[in-house]
Order: sequence, then C-alpha cells, then structure tokens
Amino acid sequence: MYRFTYVHFTGVRLVWRKIFRKYLQGIIIINKTVLKKIKVRYIVFALLAAVLLFNEGMRTVFVRYFEIRRLNASIARSTRENELLRQRIYFLENEPAFLERMVRAELGVIAEGEIEYRFTVPR
Repeated sequence: MYRFTYVHFTGVRLVWRKIFRKYLQGIIIINKTVLKKIKVRYIVFALLAAVLLFNEGMRTVFVRYFEIRRLNASIARSTRENELLRQRIYFLENEPAFLERMVRAELGVIAEGEIEYRFTVPR
C-alpha cells in the first residue's frame, strides 16, 4: 500500500470536502504531519486575519483610507471647478462678445431696437 499526500489547491483555498470524502473512502492516506502543518497554517492565518481585521487600529486605517479617497475626489472636483471659473473670468475680462452673451443669457437684457420673441409650447 502506497502512502502519499494529495492536496488539491484551488487558488489559495484548500478544498477540504473532496479530500475528506476521499480520505473516508480510503482513497487518500494523508500523513498526520502534513495534516498538522495544514491545520497550523490555517489556524495561524485565521488568527492573523482576526487580529488585523477586528482591532481598532485596522478599522481606523480603513476609515482614514476611505476618507482620504473622498477628500482627494473633492479636491479634484474643486480644482476642475476652479479652472472653469478662471477661464470664465478670463473671457469676461478679455472678450466683449462673451460678456454680451452672458448678460443676455443670465439677465435677459435685450439691446435697443431688438424684438424679443417668446414661444410657448402648447400643453
């Protein structure tokens, strides 16, 4: 009878059900030392994950990370808005046609001799 170790990895996760079923059927004989190593690895991994994920410091790191992302997005949005306002100020100071368009659009001013037509949509 051959003794061998059969460990099937799917990515990082060990497929325990298949191994256990085959072990119960007598198809696979797992060395106890290999089984202990696997158990120890998973116990260490679970403890490390619990310590990292459930302590106050790690939660603070996550909160700060998402806050930094939110603030960076806000800074980028404000920077774009600031650039658009700078362009608008430049055109208002240097382009009389732009100034006239802005006054007509925002204040509804018409020049002398012009006739304003308003069309209503029937309901």
